[in-house]
Amino acid sequence: MRKQKLAALCCGVLLLACGCGAVPAARPSEPTALETATVEGLDYYLLEDEAGLRAIGDTYPLSGNYLLEQDIVLTGQWIPIGTEAAPFTGVFDGNGHTIQGLHVTGSGGGTGFFLSCSGAVVRDVVLEEAEIDIPGFFPIVWEAEDTEITGCSINGAAQGADAWASGGEETAPIEALLSAGYEEMTLSDFRALVLDTFGDAAGLQAALEGLSGVYEADTPEGRLVSLTLPATLAELTGGGASVRLERQRTAGRTLLDTVEFACSLSYEITYDSGSAVTVAERDGALEAVRSRMREALDAMPESLFSTAEAGPALQQALQRAAEDCSLPGLGLAGTVTALTVMGPDGTDQTVYPRS
Repeated sequence: MRKQKLAALCCGVLLLACGCGAVPAARPSEPTALETATVEGLDYYLLEDEAGLRAIGDTYPLSGNYLLEQDIVLTGQWIPIGTEAAPFTGVFDGNGHTIQGLHVTGSGGGTGFFLSCSGAVVRDVVLEEAEIDIPGFFPIVWEAEDTEITGCSINGAAQGADAWASGGEETAPIEALLSAGYEEMTLSDFRALVLDTFGDAAGLQAALEGLSGVYEADTPEGRLVSLTLPATLAELTGGGASVRLERQRTAGRTLLDTVEFACSLSYEITYDSGSAVTVAERDGALEAVRSRMREALDAMPESLFSTAEAGPALQQALQRAAEDCSLPGLGLAGTVTALTVMGPDGTDQTVYPRS
């Protein structure tokens, strides 16, 4: 491997690379000059310490190619590489080494090892003992556009080329589940597929949070995100055969764009997730209960909502719906957890349960 010394780039190049003249305090201001090497026709900067790693986007260009030469232990807060305005566009090759102790704290924005990549290649990046406060769909790269991501992992969880980016920009997992014909799978087989696709329950939860509102409700993708996957997440986090799936239903009336009446009903559906029923059968039963509760809520007189009878009446309607919609091998039960109604002053008032 041929190596040569490169001096730090001049300030003018720094301004073009990161789009800002101020270097964040957490990055070392004078990193050691990086050696370079040519591998398979590409010129790489060789990263051997934390200072060099932190210099990407400051002293060294976001369009450069980087090769990790040894394991690196990070100290202090990590500032993700790249921004939405100036993404990383080069090649980052972890080369079989680990980056240990990455810690990122976000405040409502994206976060990860890379914040933004476009037309880049990120491969063989291994993060150990990483702490990322705001879960992203893919902690290696928060926002990826036309980017190849292969052979990466974070705290032992594989992150491969089919990883998804935040905001629903890449929805390969959803398309993969649809193409797999998931609806005809048994619940146990589908849980295994979900874990293989999203890594773990936390990964699935992060995906659902990011995909909220991305799809139209009446599309196959919307149904998968709003009904099927939340039910499966409840199964994965239930800690046993009994699953509690919370649902919410709102109703209201407006007059000339002014809200005259509004209420919100929350309830839980419990069922046995260990049965051999298919995903389609389970989803159909849950959808039938939801439809029944929509009808019950819409049929209840507004005058009844603020009375002591409202909660028990809806509880009775939920129990009937659960019994009627149960299937052989899939017994359903329901519990109303909360009923709130808009009061005269416009604030929500809890009607059920009464304190």
